Amino acid sequence: MNHFQAVDENKAAEILGLSVQTLRNWRHQSKGPAYSKLGRSVRYDLEDISAFLTQRKIKPEIYERAERKDCADLKTNLNQERRK
Repeated sequence: MNHFQAVDENKAAEILGLSVQTLRNWRHQSKGPAYSKLGRSVRYDLEDISAFLTQRKIKPEIYERAERKDCADLKTNLNQERRK
């Protein structure tokens, strides 16, 4: 069974680095992370917020090239830079 960890729109906005009004606008436009309504209260599941961010993750091209097998040297260099 999934354990639902709910936060209100204020906390969700804080987590996402957005204004509460942006979340309200997105709900009206059917955009943004999934949410639940309990009467007039709006709640966001932390897993849904995480999934929303993961879906929008953008990897710079250099990291994508480093993940290819034919770019082993670049990947090694990136790993060395990360350790610094």
